[in-house]
Amino acid sequence: YETALLCEDNGVPDLSLYLPYLEWEQAQGDPARIQCLYERALAQHCLVADLWERYMTYLDTQLKVELVSLPCHERSVRNCPWSSNLWASYLKALERSHASLDKVKETMEQALQAGFSQGQDYQRVWLAFLDYLRRRVEEKSAKGDELLAPLLEDLRAAFQRAVDHLTQYSETDGDICGPVLKYWAKVEAKLCHNLPRARELWNDITHQGRATDAQTWLDHANFERTFGDDKHYRKALLRGMYATVDWPESLGDLLLLFEREEGTLETLDVATEKYNAHMRRVLDRREKAAAREAAREAELESQRKSQKAEKKAEKKAERKAERRREAESKVFQREAPPGLQQAKRKAQPPQEQDGSQEQTRDKDGFRVPSLPSARATAGEDAVEEPPSKKHKTDEEKQHEDDEKKEQPKHGETVKADPLKEIRTVFLSNLAYDVEDEQIKEAFKEVGEIEELRLVRDYKGRSKGFGYLVFTHMQHVEAALKKDRTPVGGRPVFVSKCNERNQFKFRTAMEKNKLFVRNIPPSVGEKELEEIFGKYGDLKGVRLVTYRNGHSKGIAYVEYANETAATVALVQTDGMTLGKQALQVAISNPPARSGRPQYQGKGNGIEAAGETRYPLSSQVASLGGGPKETGLRGRGRTQVSLMPRAVQQRTIAVKKPEQQQQKEQPMEVSETPTEGSKGLSNADFRSMLLKK
Repeated sequence: YETALLCEDNGVPDLSLYLPYLEWEQAQGDPARIQCLYERALAQHCLVADLWERYMTYLDTQLKVELVSLPCHERSVRNCPWSSNLWASYLKALERSHASLDKVKETMEQALQAGFSQGQDYQRVWLAFLDYLRRRVEEKSAKGDELLAPLLEDLRAAFQRAVDHLTQYSETDGDICGPVLKYWAKVEAKLCHNLPRARELWNDITHQGRATDAQTWLDHANFERTFGDDKHYRKALLRGMYATVDWPESLGDLLLLFEREEGTLETLDVATEKYNAHMRRVLDRREKAAAREAAREAELESQRKSQKAEKKAEKKAERKAERRREAESKVFQREAPPGLQQAKRKAQPPQEQDGSQEQTRDKDGFRVPSLPSARATAGEDAVEEPPSKKHKTDEEKQHEDDEKKEQPKHGETVKADPLKEIRTVFLSNLAYDVEDEQIKEAFKEVGEIEELRLVRDYKGRSKGFGYLVFTHMQHVEAALKKDRTPVGGRPVFVSKCNERNQFKFRTAMEKNKLFVRNIPPSVGEKELEEIFGKYGDLKGVRLVTYRNGHSKGIAYVEYANETAATVALVQTDGMTLGKQALQVAISNPPARSGRPQYQGKGNGIEAAGETRYPLSSQVASLGGGPKETGLRGRGRTQVSLMPRAVQQRTIAVKKPEQQQQKEQPMEVSETPTEGSKGLSNADFRSMLLKK
């Protein structure tokens, strides 16, 4: 060890070299060597509070020489005044050496003026000083000294001063007055025999600080068990069970144990009933808190997934842009002018140039295209392939194969099997990021699942619908009842496989069903069941939602009979729910079939003696339709290509009023000629020659 200390480069041995040396010396047990080694270490590390604490512990517990320990304690608090452990050890050393009360009080005042950084340090020093005063009172009481009243008053004054001093640190350091108040209450009950004052202190403890912790109420119950009676003990356990938040079971079990061992049957029954009722409320609160925590974790997880997907998309876009730039640069080099390309090539020797020049001219003097050179065919001047066509390394291929294995399969083809279709349901409106396990978890209570097939795109991403196959046909009906069950934050639509005529709600009046609108978005089906269930037997409540699961603000409430629906209509119409007034009416959806449109004179106004015809009954020829044909009127290319000579116009023939109800309007065709037949070429020739 000495060699390690002497071999230090900077001349000052590190503390880590002294600690094993000190342990070895303490194991040898030579006080002189141990004290000498501590002094050597402190001479070089005098500001290390832990080293002083080790030295003071050795002097107080093993050496036990007052003439040596007290000066060392004074040196320790002088070098490290910020250490509350050293001040507390100094107070104990003064008590151990039977120092006067004035000396102890003087040291206590010096400790309070040291300026500790935390309230816990002041608490530690105050508790050491209060221990000294309590032991002083018990020592006088054991000797039979009758002058205990002044000592008890000094002790009470010290407790009050400690509480007043520590209160100013309660906001930053928590409940640091609690241990002092508990100590004070025990002193009042044990030494002062003043139980009312002790209960007052416990009342202050249970109304401040850690009043909702089970340990605080357990300490209160133990105090009443030790110094109080059964009545106050039972009262403390009951109050603690109702006030505790973290673990009320501990106080409830202790109360039932007490009533079973020392109470009557009636008190045991009352305590059991109170305990069970309170635990039901506690479990309900815990379930709601767990649901909120799970929702928060799910939201954070979805945010992390979305951020990860965004980063992945950004990196992919960057790689794609980089590949595009590289490909464009390669294409530019390949399509560069011949002059630029020749400038980059090596110059050929003059002999080769002359020989090639002689070979590339025919007998008439014209140039003949030469064959590519050997170096060009070897690839020396060849243009590189774009990056997308470069051969990939084995590691990249292995990475792509792993990714393809991880991605779900797509394009899966299933052969038609009628026996399998009757055991299959069709799922739609699924969330795109929903997992297979979430869907199976939602339908596992229906029956055993044989297969789940989600339809995916070419990248393996879900398209939002799929097929769920059960092992038995009876499970299909149970699965259809879970229609619009939320899975992954969206209501899942469940229907039979390949069923064209699916179930549709009635569109006629239903007197036992109410239509409710203007519902706040935060209200769900359970709240509506609680509101409308008070007026009769409910058959069901259906809250209409968007495809993403968010409420549309309307719902249908169906009762078992018309009487209950009428009572609910009168009671709930205009009821304020949240900040909105509900609008309730008997369910009577309007018909969706529109009125037939008619064509007549003017803006749809029927002229006297005219009959209007539905537009659907008229078939307009190309270019012969009305001006308002289509949504935006006549198109620019919608012109008539039929000769006017053969085009017929339909006019309405007025009839007497008596005949309008019996006869339909007559259609008379007009032509520009005198007769009903068209003109021939001979007629036109006669007209031109004016014959």
